[in-house]
Amino acid sequence: MLNDGALKQELQRLRQTDNVTNWWYLAKVYLIIAAAVGGAVAFNQWQMASGISFWWNLPVAYAALVVVGASQHQFGGATHEATHYTLFRNKKLNELASDWLCMFPLFSSTYSFRIYHLGHHQFINDPDLDPDFASLKMSGHWLNFPASKLRFLRMLAQQFLVWPLIKYTIARAKYNAVGGTNNPYAYTDRQFSKWPSRIGITFFVTFFPTMITASFLDARQVLTITPLVAFAIAATMFLMIPKERYFVTKLRPIIGQRTTWISRVGYLTGLATALSWTQVMTGAPVWIYYYVWWIAPIFSTFPFFMMLRQVVQHGNGDRGWLTNTRTFLVNTFIRYAVFPFGMDFHLGHHMFSTVPHYRLPKLHAFLQRYPEYADEGLVVEGYFLPTHDGENRNPTVLEVLGPEYARSGEEVYIDNSAVEMCHEDQLKDATKRAA
Repeated sequence: MLNDGALKQELQRLRQTDNVTNWWYLAKVYLIIAAAVGGAVAFNQWQMASGISFWWNLPVAYAALVVVGASQHQFGGATHEATHYTLFRNKKLNELASDWLCMFPLFSSTYSFRIYHLGHHQFINDPDLDPDFASLKMSGHWLNFPASKLRFLRMLAQQFLVWPLIKYTIARAKYNAVGGTNNPYAYTDRQFSKWPSRIGITFFVTFFPTMITASFLDARQVLTITPLVAFAIAATMFLMIPKERYFVTKLRPIIGQRTTWISRVGYLTGLATALSWTQVMTGAPVWIYYYVWWIAPIFSTFPFFMMLRQVVQHGNGDRGWLTNTRTFLVNTFIRYAVFPFGMDFHLGHHMFSTVPHYRLPKLHAFLQRYPEYADEGLVVEGYFLPTHDGENRNPTVLEVLGPEYARSGEEVYIDNSAVEMCHEDQLKDATKRAA
C-alpha cells in the first residue's frame, strides 16, 4: 500500500494546504459563538425589561452553554490542525492564528498543546508514553477496555455531577501546559524556571478581580491606569527572565516562549479592558455574562464534549497502524460538538497527519480501494444509536467499545513522521547558524 505510486501521488495533492481556507472555518465558529451568546444576552435583557420570571433564562442559558462548549471544542480542533502545521501553510501565521484566536481564549498556547499531542501521535496507545493514557487515568475517565454499554453510559451519567468534568479539565490543563511528567521530548538534563507560569497566574488572579471590581464601582480612572501598569509590570518581569530559562522541549517552538507569555498577558489585558469598559458604558452585567457563557462552559460542556471524543477515539484499540483508531460517521451536531475539524476521520489522520482536515474525507474514500485499509480500518456509524438497521451495518460508538471489537494485536506502530516537520525546522535553523 505504501509503495503504491498512485497513493504517493494522491498524498502529495491532498497534503497541500494554504493560508486562506481555514479562515472560513474559524469565522464560522466565531459567528456561531456570537449568535449563541448574543441571543442569550438579548433574551436576558428582554426578560429584565419585560418583567417576566427570571427562570425563563435557564433553558436559554443552557442552550448557550451547550453551543459555546461545542464551539470551544472547535477551537481545540483548530489548534489540533495548527499542531500539525496544517491550519495555515505559513508557520508563523499558523502559530499566531491558533494562539490568538483559539488557545489564548482558552488560557493555553499552541506550543503547550503540541508537545502533548505529538507524543500521543508518535507513541499511540503506549501506556507509558502516550499522554492521553496518563491524563485520562489522572482524571478517572479511563475505562480499562473493553467496556460494556452500561459501564460507558454510567460514566457519562456521572459527568452531570460536574466535578468529574472539573477534574478532567484540570488533568488536561496540566498535561497541555507542560506535556506531563512522561513527555518523551523533555530535556532530562535541564532545569527551567517556574517563574513564567507564576507570573502569569499571579497576573490573572490579581488583574481580573481588580478590573471586575472597578467595573461594578464605575471607577473609570482605575480602569484606565490599571491595564497599563499591570501589563508593563508583567512584561518587564518576563523580559528579566533569560530566554534559556523558559520551558521548552526538544520540539523547538515556532515563536519564542518569552514572546508567547507576553502575548498571553497582552491578550488577557485587552480582554479584561474591553469587558470592563463595555460594562461601564452600557450598564449591562458584562462580566457576569463572560463568566456564565465563557468560563462556565470551559469547566462543563467543553470538557464533556472533549471527553466524549477522547475516550472513544482510541479506547478498545491496540497499537497497530490500521487498528489504533477508527473512522466515525455521525450526524451534523455530534460532528460539530464531538469531532471538530476532521476528527471524525481519525484513522486517516493518524495514518497521514499532514493532510488538512477538509481533505480527510477524500483521503478516506481513496484509501478504500486498498484491501488492507478496507478490511482492517473500522468504520463506526452513529454514536448512541445505529443510523440504519440490517445485519451488515457498521457498529455504533457504544458497540465498538465492547468485547466484540476489542483489539489486541501484537503490532507496535511508532509514528516518527509526527515530529519530522519539527526536526526539519531545527535542521534548517542549525544549517543557517553554521553558515
